[in-house]
Amino acid sequence: MENGAITVSYYADEADPDDQTQETAYFSMKNWAQYAYEPMVANHVVTIVGWDDGYSRTNFPTEAPGDGAWIVKNSWGSSDGEEGSQCDWGIDGSGYFYLSYYDMSI
Repeated sequence: MENGAITVSYYADEADPDDQTQETAYFSMKNWAQYAYEPMVANHVVTIVGWDDGYSRTNFPTEAPGDGAWIVKNSWGSSDGEEGSQCDWGIDGSGYFYLSYYDMSI
């Protein structure tokens, strides 16, 4: 909190930011929330900007062992403005999502 955000690498289950049609085993498009319940090799870097200790474990596609999530800013951001672009990634198109404290890919 005193020194700003922190970058982390994690397994991005939603590898194509333009394809927002499918729920995956680890990522909920409805809640913009990820919980990888098994060890995965990291493939993407993001910035943790906050946390929510009360974020419900039931918001993830597979229920996490406990409540709580990091609030993460993804570099994919929002739509690039190109007509027909479906990339409006993240909570309200902001590029933010929740990453469970229990995610095993961090």
